[in-house]
Amino acid sequence: MTTTLRILVVFLAAGLAGEAVARTGSGPILVSVPEALMAAAQRNGTAAVPVSLNRNIVVTGHSVRLGDLFSPVTGILESGDVEVIHAPAAGEQLVLGADRLTAISAAWNLGWLPASPMDQATITRDSTTIGQDDIMNVLRQALEQRGIAPGTDIELTTMPAPVDILAGDLDNIHVVDIATDRFGRFSATLTLPVGGSEPKKLRLSGRLHETVELPVLTRPMTRREIIRAKDITWKRVRHKELRDSALVDSDRIIGMELRRSMRPGEPVSAGDVERPVLVARGQMVVIELHTANMSLTSRGQALENGSLGDNIRVENLQGKRTVVGTVTGQRTIRVSGPVQSAALR
Repeated sequence: MTTTLRILVVFLAAGLAGEAVARTGSGPILVSVPEALMAAAQRNGTAAVPVSLNRNIVVTGHSVRLGDLFSPVTGILESGDVEVIHAPAAGEQLVLGADRLTAISAAWNLGWLPASPMDQATITRDSTTIGQDDIMNVLRQALEQRGIAPGTDIELTTMPAPVDILAGDLDNIHVVDIATDRFGRFSATLTLPVGGSEPKKLRLSGRLHETVELPVLTRPMTRREIIRAKDITWKRVRHKELRDSALVDSDRIIGMELRRSMRPGEPVSAGDVERPVLVARGQMVVIELHTANMSLTSRGQALENGSLGDNIRVENLQGKRTVVGTVTGQRTIRVSGPVQSAALR
């Protein structure tokens, strides 16, 4: 084939019609007409090495290269790094049909021809799907830089759908045009790297709620159960939804007895707990007296309920006298002083 004829074949196959940049389908071929003709004219005949089409292609850069579409091209060209078309945006696909692929092959004299009119190559941009958690993390960091308290509950007016961005570009999500007001409302715009000429913009709005961290139960518990440290975990609750009587100090909960059954995650109020009853009214108890010179014990009957540290009345069974003692343990009362000591004898 003469050089003149080879140039004419390239010209017609590419469908250039005298344009400075060849176009096939919806996207531009990045090789200019003079470059394509000159490259074709410098080669003799078609490629000596059989070239095959890569049908499913994933690209990471901003353009699709000749070596992405066909293989092998090394040995035919000095390099397969020739840019031939712009890559699609993140999450999108570009499909090149048989006519367009033939034009690209002819422009570089690769010798590839479609086996059928249905031959095509599907090009996908390497991307990462980010969900609501990723978006909320970026938004929270930006809001905290504006001065909102850590742990503030961010309520979005509309939750965003998952978005595809360029792979490995999570750190290139930026928050711009952020604004808040004294009523807790906010608005912000996120820019997302999707590989187009401009970043994709995601507009968000919502409300900010101040929260309080407080202890809650980890399991269902019934009335009269004693709350242990293992029964407690911490949970953030919106301040405006918190009852005034809610306990925010775990020391006021651990070791206490429930006055009603409660569910996991439920905040504990002052009225929900009381000190455990170690001595119940009518219960038989041990009465102890310890002085520097002696120790006495006696049996008695509690005349009222008592928790640890409470002073309650107890009847000494031996002398049928009433004494007042301090609850020191389960069914145990300690008395002191000469009057109480005499009542034990």
